[in-house]
Amino acid sequence: MTLMHSIIMGYGHCGKNLHHVCLRKLQVLPTLSELCERVHAVDPQVSSPASAHLASHEQLLPPDSIREGVGVVHICTSPALHLQHVREALHAGYRYIILEKPMVISQAQATELLALQRTFKAHILVVAVWAHSSLIKLMAQRLQASGGGLAQLQIVHNKPRFSRTLQRHGEHVFDIEMPHQVSLALLLAGDELKLVDAHSEPLHLDGETRPSMKSGSLCLEGPQGERVRLTSDLSSPTRERRLSMELEDGAFCQGYLPVSADDSYSQFEAYSPSGVRIAGQVLADEPLTTCLEAYYRYFLACERGESPLPPLGSSIAFNQRVVELLEQARHLADAAAARAVGSIDRPYELRA
Repeated sequence: MTLMHSIIMGYGHCGKNLHHVCLRKLQVLPTLSELCERVHAVDPQVSSPASAHLASHEQLLPPDSIREGVGVVHICTSPALHLQHVREALHAGYRYIILEKPMVISQAQATELLALQRTFKAHILVVAVWAHSSLIKLMAQRLQASGGGLAQLQIVHNKPRFSRTLQRHGEHVFDIEMPHQVSLALLLAGDELKLVDAHSEPLHLDGETRPSMKSGSLCLEGPQGERVRLTSDLSSPTRERRLSMELEDGAFCQGYLPVSADDSYSQFEAYSPSGVRIAGQVLADEPLTTCLEAYYRYFLACERGESPLPPLGSSIAFNQRVVELLEQARHLADAAAARAVGSIDRPYELRA
């Protein structure tokens, strides 16, 4: 039996509170006994006490130090460092990599990443958390069974993120939740979506400014006139992960995803073209845990010499389109923000 050793590069919020927590859930599954209990955290800025569940390292350990198995590297560092850390892992000898969104921050980097995967014959999977949601699978089935097409799609992700935003510099609202939203839009509405408009607002708080970190929105359009709107407000007083889908016949369905690790359920509602509620359902839903389980099963199949298809939404090729749309949106929103400079006498400042 091949043992899979998890190595998390970047043990901040994403690595510690998301990936490691999900790995702990997977480690108790009898159907995934190949997953080692101890996780290796690689982060020179975070020192964690060693335990039966965690080993802390300042640098990436060489693959030959892992006995009786292979390493799976989770890259949970800043998006600007993703390509560098993928390159580091590949040159060290690792061939199984899980890469957080956004995959990289430019089309040029995406092209280089694909070339690295081919050169090293590696298996690099990009986190596609919503593609593995019970709710999203149900809504996709509804869309397919309708016999018609999609007319409108709206995806909303709001949450208060003041503290983490003020602790960091150089972030963009389109790099926080929007990569997951764009990926989901492509999965539901098709990869021929074109960007129509993009907008972002700066955060002014406690005498500091973070450009493009208060809120942002993208408007996209499909080849058949499908309209898609994605919005994310990082200054919202409440948490919300919601998507609504209107079909060509006027039928409408809406879903609410889990907003945090506090709960693991989604909610679904469906309405007839006349607006009558015809269905409602509460679904057990742990998208990231399900996503990582699918990725480890993919890696195990590769280890057995099989040639499995990458899990839905996880390939570099698919995520190249996500990166392309986000890069276009960044340029469009930043250009609009630059034109607006000086047009406002006094910026609105949020008060703590």
